[in-house]
Amino acid sequence: MELTKEKLARIFDETLLDPLATKKDIEELCARARKYNFASVAILPCNIAHAAACLKGSEVMVCAAVGFPLGSITPEAKAVEAADAVENGADEVDMVMNIGALKAGHVDLVKRDIEAVIAASGGKTVKVIIEISLLTPVEAKMACILASEAGANYVKSSTGFKGFPIRPTSAEDVRHMRRYAADHVKVKAAGGIRTPEDALAVISAGADRIGTSSGAKITEAYEGRG
Repeated sequence: MELTKEKLARIFDETLLDPLATKKDIEELCARARKYNFASVAILPCNIAHAAACLKGSEVMVCAAVGFPLGSITPEAKAVEAADAVENGADEVDMVMNIGALKAGHVDLVKRDIEAVIAASGGKTVKVIIEISLLTPVEAKMACILASEAGANYVKSSTGFKGFPIRPTSAEDVRHMRRYAADHVKVKAAGGIRTPEDALAVISAGADRIGTSSGAKITEAYEGRG
């Protein structure tokens, strides 16, 4: 199947996670998302209600970043944040896994953390951010397995936040996630994906969605290829 410009754009979660973002910035983000018909806008919880209003009547979803960017709040607090985001209009939730707990081997806590957010999200799509560049291959495998067992819809490679990832998400990262996530769990690649070549590499490796702040630039560059 040919990957047209329009189909490529529908893979993107256009991202604005800057804590300095203003209402005007959110409005401009939503206008871009409408123009290219991106899958969603991925934003901080404080901006959910405004983005939902801006995108009303469009196909573009609103995605809330929960437990962002470190994932180190308690499961109960993370669940409250997810529930609040959904109440304010979020269609999807991208939650940051408790990375320290995973690395310490506290797998029950990691799973409970994910389950709490899923329960609080009321059936909305939940993506679990594992911050793969901070994990060993064995830890990344376990993160994908735990997210699958907890009932997540996606595993996601990185927050893409300032300082993370410590390297861009690679096609091999995506292949590793696809290998160990359950068959029904999709993969989202994020962090350092800025060109059509970057996007095509992770898509070929198995990414179903891409998080990027460069969706418009990538789409325009891809269109320019003819």
